[in-house]
Amino acid sequence: MKTLRLITASFLLAISLLLSNCLYGQVESKSVFIRVYNLEGKKISKGKIVSLNDSILRLTLAGVKKSVNFKDIGYIKTKRSGGHNVGMGILIGGTVGAIAGATLFEPDPPGTWIRYTRGDNAGIGAILGSMSGAAIGGVTALTKKSKTFIINGNSQNWNAFQEAFNN
Repeated sequence: MKTLRLITASFLLAISLLLSNCLYGQVESKSVFIRVYNLEGKKISKGKIVSLNDSILRLTLAGVKKSVNFKDIGYIKTKRSGGHNVGMGILIGGTVGAIAGATLFEPDPPGTWIRYTRGDNAGIGAILGSMSGAAIGGVTALTKKSKTFIINGNSQNWNAFQEAFNN
């Protein structure tokens, strides 16, 4: 019974690692996630680009659409911030660690004076998985190639951003 549980847990861990690896291999679509900052450097909007024309940038985030005039834009950064990578690493690592801790390790081994349960194992696995997920997220944040487009309300810079987005 113990061997079957170990094989099952190892199989589930391998499947979850393979499925999480697929998240990085997805093809980038035309709807790019961007962060928009005003002329003072304060973030005024974020989301995926729905459309852009000669004067308006339209974004959507969680079904909410927002329009921004290019004269109000100081600069635009592509992709999400580094904190997003760290947060997703913590979430995924903690989940995988909790599942692995609860299924791989035997609770309350015979002959020991320390008493612990599957919940304790899951908690320890979640903590260790979250720490390693945060480290992996930090490394991926460093290797991310986001771009910054400086607009400063200038129509020439806005046209250059339009050309870069369309290409």
